[in-house]
Amino acid sequence: MNKLFLSSLGLFIAASLFSQNRSTQVLWSGSTDLVSWYTSEKAPNDTLFPPIRPNCSDSFFIYVFPGGSNGTGYVSGTNSWGDLEKGQAFTATMDAKVSDVIVALPVVAGNGNYTAKVYAVSNDTVIGSVLGQSAPTNIQTPNLYIIPITTPPSVANGSKFMVSFTVKSGPADTVAIFTSKFGCGNRESFEKWDDNNWYVMKTVYGQDLDFLMGAVLVDNASLMSGETFTSLAYPMPATDMVTLSAGMRTGGVYNFLLFNATGALVQSRNLGYVNAGGFAMNLDLTQLPSGVYSYRLFSGDAQSFGKIIKK
Repeated sequence: MNKLFLSSLGLFIAASLFSQNRSTQVLWSGSTDLVSWYTSEKAPNDTLFPPIRPNCSDSFFIYVFPGGSNGTGYVSGTNSWGDLEKGQAFTATMDAKVSDVIVALPVVAGNGNYTAKVYAVSNDTVIGSVLGQSAPTNIQTPNLYIIPITTPPSVANGSKFMVSFTVKSGPADTVAIFTSKFGCGNRESFEKWDDNNWYVMKTVYGQDLDFLMGAVLVDNASLMSGETFTSLAYPMPATDMVTLSAGMRTGGVYNFLLFNATGALVQSRNLGYVNAGGFAMNLDLTQLPSGVYSYRLFSGDAQSFGKIIKK
Protein backbone atom coordinates (compact mmCIF):
# COMPACT_ATOMS: atom_id res chain seq x y z
CA MET A 1 0.00 0.00 0.00
CA ASN A 2 1.48 3.32 -1.06
CA LYS A 3 0.80 5.81 1.73
CA LEU A 4 2.35 9.08 2.82
CA PHE A 5 2.35 10.54 6.32
CA LEU A 6 2.01 14.32 6.26
CA SER A 7 2.98 15.77 9.61
CA SER A 8 2.58 19.31 10.90
CA LEU A 9 5.36 21.16 9.20
CA GLY A 10 6.92 23.19 11.94
CA LEU A 11 8.37 22.13 15.28
CA PHE A 12 8.65 23.99 18.26
CA ILE A 13 9.61 26.86 21.34
CA ALA A 14 7.61 29.48 23.46
CA ALA A 15 5.90 32.88 23.48
CA SER A 16 2.55 34.31 24.50
CA LEU A 17 -0.60 34.97 22.59
CA PHE A 18 -1.78 38.45 23.30
CA SER A 19 -4.83 39.08 21.10
CA GLN A 20 -8.08 39.05 23.11
CA ASN A 21 -6.13 37.62 26.06
CA ARG A 22 -7.67 34.29 25.11
CA SER A 23 -4.74 31.98 25.60
CA THR A 24 -1.08 31.36 26.37
CA GLN A 25 1.42 28.97 24.83
CA VAL A 26 3.30 26.86 27.38
CA LEU A 27 6.43 24.77 26.81
CA TRP A 28 5.49 21.13 27.35
CA SER A 29 7.54 19.68 30.22
CA GLY A 30 6.19 16.14 30.13
CA SER A 31 7.17 13.15 28.02
CA THR A 32 7.48 13.66 24.27
CA ASP A 33 7.81 9.95 23.42
CA LEU A 34 4.42 10.04 21.72
CA VAL A 35 5.70 12.47 19.08
CA SER A 36 9.32 11.36 18.81
CA TRP A 37 8.55 9.58 15.53
CA TYR A 38 8.14 13.02 13.91
CA THR A 39 11.82 13.79 14.40
CA SER A 40 13.29 10.30 14.47
CA GLU A 41 14.84 8.29 11.68
CA LYS A 42 12.23 7.23 9.16
CA ALA A 43 11.45 3.56 9.65
CA PRO A 44 8.64 2.81 7.15
CA ASN A 45 9.78 3.20 3.56
CA ASP A 46 6.55 4.95 2.62
CA THR A 47 6.75 7.71 5.24
CA LEU A 48 7.27 11.33 4.19
CA PHE A 49 8.32 14.08 6.62
CA PRO A 50 8.11 17.63 5.25
CA PRO A 51 11.02 19.91 6.19
CA ILE A 52 10.96 21.77 9.50
CA ARG A 53 10.13 25.45 9.03
CA PRO A 54 13.09 27.88 9.23
CA ASN A 55 14.11 29.01 12.73
CA CYS A 56 11.83 26.47 14.41
CA SER A 57 13.06 24.03 17.06
CA ASP A 58 11.91 20.53 17.96
CA SER A 59 10.47 21.58 21.34
CA PHE A 60 6.73 21.09 21.86
CA PHE A 61 4.07 23.37 23.31
CA ILE A 62 0.49 23.25 24.46
CA TYR A 63 -1.96 26.05 24.13
CA VAL A 64 -3.87 26.83 27.34
CA PHE A 65 -6.52 29.28 28.51
CA PRO A 66 -6.59 31.43 31.64
CA GLY A 67 -7.73 29.20 34.50
CA GLY A 68 -6.18 26.16 32.87
CA SER A 69 -8.32 23.48 34.52
CA ASN A 70 -8.96 20.31 32.53
CA GLY A 71 -12.58 21.24 31.93
CA THR A 72 -12.10 24.86 30.90
CA GLY A 73 -8.86 25.38 29.19
CA TYR A 74 -7.10 23.15 26.70
CA VAL A 75 -6.65 23.47 22.99
CA SER A 76 -9.70 21.69 21.65
CA GLY A 77 -13.01 20.61 23.06
CA THR A 78 -15.83 22.07 25.10
CA ASN A 79 -14.43 24.95 27.13
CA SER A 80 -15.48 28.32 28.49
CA TRP A 81 -13.94 30.15 25.54
CA GLY A 82 -16.12 28.41 22.99
CA ASP A 83 -13.34 26.76 20.97
CA LEU A 84 -14.86 23.72 19.31
CA GLU A 85 -12.34 22.37 16.83
CA LYS A 86 -8.74 22.68 15.66
CA GLY A 87 -7.48 21.99 12.14
CA GLN A 88 -4.25 21.81 10.12
CA ALA A 89 -4.18 22.21 6.33
CA PHE A 90 -1.97 20.37 3.85
CA THR A 91 -1.39 20.15 0.10
CA ALA A 92 -1.95 16.73 -1.44
CA THR A 93 1.19 15.24 -2.99
CA MET A 94 -0.65 12.80 -5.27
CA ASP A 95 -4.14 11.81 -6.40
CA ALA A 96 -5.19 9.88 -3.31
CA LYS A 97 -7.69 9.19 -0.57
CA VAL A 98 -7.30 10.62 2.94
CA SER A 99 -7.60 7.42 4.96
CA ASP A 100 -6.59 8.54 8.48
CA VAL A 101 -5.94 11.53 10.72
CA ILE A 102 -2.96 11.40 13.13
CA VAL A 103 -3.05 13.42 16.33
CA ALA A 104 -0.72 13.54 19.36
CA LEU A 105 -2.59 14.17 22.62
CA PRO A 106 -0.49 14.97 25.73
CA VAL A 107 -3.61 15.74 27.83
CA VAL A 108 -7.02 14.04 27.74
CA ALA A 109 -9.79 14.93 30.21
CA GLY A 110 -13.23 13.39 30.49
CA ASN A 111 -14.75 10.51 28.56
CA GLY A 112 -15.91 12.23 25.42
CA ASN A 113 -16.31 10.81 21.95
CA TYR A 114 -13.67 12.42 19.75
CA THR A 115 -14.12 12.87 16.01
CA ALA A 116 -11.60 13.48 13.22
CA LYS A 117 -12.69 15.18 10.00
CA VAL A 118 -11.37 16.06 6.55
CA TYR A 119 -12.37 19.39 4.98
CA ALA A 120 -11.99 20.98 1.59
CA VAL A 121 -9.90 24.17 1.54
CA SER A 122 -10.31 26.87 -1.11
CA ASN A 123 -8.46 30.14 -1.72
CA ASP A 124 -5.81 28.88 0.72
CA THR A 125 -7.67 30.13 3.81
CA VAL A 126 -11.36 29.32 3.27
CA ILE A 127 -12.59 26.10 4.88
CA GLY A 128 -15.23 24.37 2.78
CA SER A 129 -17.45 21.36 3.29
CA VAL A 130 -16.69 18.20 5.26
CA LEU A 131 -15.34 15.60 2.83
CA GLY A 132 -15.22 12.74 5.33
CA GLN A 133 -15.07 12.00 9.04
CA SER A 134 -14.41 9.24 11.52
CA ALA A 135 -16.88 7.47 13.73
CA PRO A 136 -16.85 8.89 17.29
CA THR A 137 -13.83 7.38 19.06
CA ASN A 138 -13.70 7.05 22.84
CA ILE A 139 -10.27 8.25 24.01
CA GLN A 140 -9.39 8.44 27.69
CA THR A 141 -5.58 8.43 27.88
CA PRO A 142 -2.82 10.56 26.34
CA ASN A 143 -1.13 8.98 23.34
CA LEU A 144 -0.48 9.27 19.63
CA TYR A 145 -3.66 8.19 17.85
CA ILE A 146 -4.44 7.18 14.28
CA ILE A 147 -8.13 7.86 13.60
CA PRO A 148 -9.53 6.14 10.48
CA ILE A 149 -11.92 8.10 8.27
CA THR A 150 -15.06 6.02 7.70
CA THR A 151 -15.36 6.75 3.97
CA PRO A 152 -11.97 8.13 2.86
CA PRO A 153 -12.48 11.11 0.52
CA SER A 154 -10.45 11.68 -2.65
CA VAL A 155 -8.09 14.64 -3.03
CA ALA A 156 -6.33 15.71 -6.22
CA ASN A 157 -2.58 16.20 -6.47
CA GLY A 158 -1.78 19.82 -5.60
CA SER A 159 -5.12 20.53 -3.93
CA LYS A 160 -5.44 21.75 -0.35
CA PHE A 161 -7.38 19.98 2.38
CA MET A 162 -7.56 20.21 6.16
CA VAL A 163 -7.73 17.60 8.91
CA SER A 164 -9.32 18.40 12.25
CA PHE A 165 -10.01 16.95 15.68
CA THR A 166 -12.85 17.82 18.03
CA VAL A 167 -14.90 16.78 21.05
CA LYS A 168 -18.32 18.16 21.98
CA SER A 169 -19.63 15.74 24.58
CA GLY A 170 -19.70 17.88 27.71
CA PRO A 171 -18.04 20.65 29.74
CA ALA A 172 -15.46 18.28 31.26
CA ASP A 173 -14.36 16.74 27.96
CA THR A 174 -11.34 18.40 26.40
CA VAL A 175 -7.89 17.62 25.00
CA ALA A 176 -4.56 19.33 24.43
CA ILE A 177 -2.85 19.09 21.04
CA PHE A 178 0.86 19.80 20.63
CA THR A 179 1.72 22.96 18.70
CA SER A 180 4.77 24.63 17.25
CA LYS A 181 6.13 27.81 18.78
CA PHE A 182 4.43 31.01 17.70
CA GLY A 183 5.88 32.35 14.49
CA CYS A 184 6.26 28.84 13.01
CA GLY A 185 3.41 28.48 10.57
CA ASN A 186 2.20 29.38 7.09
CA ARG A 187 -1.48 30.32 7.56
CA GLU A 188 -2.35 26.60 7.60
CA SER A 189 -3.71 26.35 11.17
CA PHE A 190 -7.35 27.05 11.96
CA GLU A 191 -9.77 27.02 14.86
CA LYS A 192 -13.55 26.86 14.94
CA TRP A 193 -15.42 28.94 17.52
CA ASP A 194 -18.91 28.47 18.95
CA ASP A 195 -20.30 30.81 16.26
CA ASN A 196 -19.55 27.86 13.89
CA ASN A 197 -17.07 29.91 11.86
CA TRP A 198 -13.47 28.93 11.10
CA TYR A 199 -10.68 31.42 11.80
CA VAL A 200 -7.08 31.49 10.56
CA MET A 201 -4.81 31.48 13.62
CA LYS A 202 -2.48 34.05 12.03
CA THR A 203 -5.33 36.44 11.25
CA VAL A 204 -6.97 36.26 14.67
CA TYR A 205 -3.93 36.29 16.92
CA GLY A 206 -1.31 38.08 14.86
CA GLN A 207 1.06 35.12 15.26
CA ASP A 208 1.11 31.80 13.43
CA LEU A 209 1.75 28.22 14.50
CA ASP A 210 1.22 24.63 13.40
CA PHE A 211 -0.90 22.03 15.18
CA LEU A 212 0.75 18.62 15.53
CA MET A 213 -1.78 16.79 13.39
CA GLY A 214 -1.20 14.77 10.27
CA ALA A 215 -2.93 12.85 7.51
CA VAL A 216 -2.39 9.55 5.78
CA LEU A 217 -2.76 9.59 2.00
CA VAL A 218 -3.39 6.25 0.32
CA ASP A 219 -3.16 5.60 -3.40
CA ASN A 220 -6.69 5.39 -4.81
CA ALA A 221 -6.12 1.87 -6.10
CA SER A 222 -4.70 0.53 -2.83
CA LEU A 223 -7.36 1.20 -0.21
CA MET A 224 -9.85 -1.59 0.43
CA SER A 225 -12.32 -0.68 3.15
CA GLY A 226 -11.89 -2.75 6.28
CA GLU A 227 -9.08 -4.93 4.87
CA THR A 228 -6.09 -2.66 5.47
CA PHE A 229 -5.44 -0.11 8.18
CA THR A 230 -2.61 2.16 9.27
CA SER A 231 -0.26 1.49 12.20
CA LEU A 232 3.07 2.84 13.42
CA ALA A 233 5.49 2.14 16.26
CA TYR A 234 7.32 4.80 18.27
CA PRO A 235 9.81 5.88 19.44
CA MET A 236 11.93 4.59 16.61
CA PRO A 237 14.55 3.25 17.05
CA ALA A 238 13.31 1.88 20.37
CA THR A 239 15.13 0.76 23.49
CA ASP A 240 13.14 -1.38 25.94
CA MET A 241 9.61 -0.13 25.40
CA VAL A 242 7.70 0.81 22.27
CA THR A 243 4.14 1.99 21.69
CA LEU A 244 2.14 0.69 18.75
CA SER A 245 -0.67 2.93 17.50
CA ALA A 246 -3.22 1.82 14.94
CA GLY A 247 -6.46 2.99 13.36
CA MET A 248 -8.75 -0.02 13.18
CA ARG A 249 -11.26 0.38 10.35
CA THR A 250 -13.42 -2.45 11.71
CA GLY A 251 -14.01 -3.80 15.18
CA GLY A 252 -13.09 -7.41 15.97
CA VAL A 253 -10.87 -9.80 17.93
CA TYR A 254 -7.31 -8.75 17.09
CA ASN A 255 -3.98 -10.55 17.42
CA PHE A 256 -0.43 -9.19 17.39
CA LEU A 257 2.60 -11.14 16.09
CA LEU A 258 6.24 -9.99 16.21
CA PHE A 259 8.94 -11.67 14.08
CA ASN A 260 12.72 -11.35 14.08
CA ALA A 261 14.88 -10.84 10.99
CA THR A 262 14.90 -14.58 10.21
CA GLY A 263 11.09 -14.79 10.33
CA ALA A 264 10.90 -16.55 13.71
CA LEU A 265 7.96 -15.60 15.94
CA VAL A 266 9.31 -13.89 19.10
CA GLN A 267 6.13 -12.37 20.59
CA SER A 268 2.42 -12.94 20.24
CA ARG A 269 -0.56 -11.38 21.94
CA ASN A 270 -4.32 -11.87 21.77
CA LEU A 271 -5.76 -8.38 22.21
CA GLY A 272 -9.36 -9.50 22.58
CA TYR A 273 -12.14 -7.43 21.04
CA VAL A 274 -10.97 -4.01 19.82
CA ASN A 275 -13.47 -1.37 18.71
CA ALA A 276 -13.06 0.44 15.41
CA GLY A 277 -11.12 3.70 15.79
CA GLY A 278 -7.88 4.78 17.43
CA PHE A 279 -5.98 2.15 19.41
CA ALA A 280 -2.62 2.10 21.22
CA MET A 281 -0.69 -0.49 23.22
CA ASN A 282 2.75 -0.80 24.83
CA LEU A 283 5.26 -3.52 23.92
CA ASP A 284 8.10 -4.70 26.18
CA LEU A 285 11.26 -5.42 24.17
CA THR A 286 13.51 -5.94 27.18
CA GLN A 287 14.19 -9.61 26.48
CA LEU A 288 14.88 -9.13 22.77
CA PRO A 289 18.32 -8.48 21.23
CA SER A 290 19.01 -5.42 19.09
CA GLY A 291 17.83 -5.71 15.53
CA VAL A 292 15.01 -5.15 13.06
CA TYR A 293 11.66 -6.81 13.74
CA SER A 294 8.47 -7.00 11.72
CA TYR A 295 4.95 -7.15 13.12
CA ARG A 296 1.50 -8.15 11.94
CA LEU A 297 -1.66 -6.81 13.60
CA PHE A 298 -4.77 -8.54 12.31
CA SER A 299 -8.37 -9.69 12.72
CA GLY A 300 -9.89 -11.85 10.01
CA ASP A 301 -9.29 -10.03 6.72
CA ALA A 302 -8.27 -6.77 8.42
CA GLN A 303 -4.53 -6.42 8.88
CA SER A 304 -1.61 -4.02 9.19
CA PHE A 305 2.14 -4.61 8.89
CA GLY A 306 5.17 -2.63 10.04
CA LYS A 307 8.72 -2.67 11.43
CA ILE A 308 10.21 -2.09 14.84
CA ILE A 309 13.91 -1.28 15.24
CA LYS A 310 15.49 -1.99 18.62
CA LYS A 311 18.78 -0.33 19.46
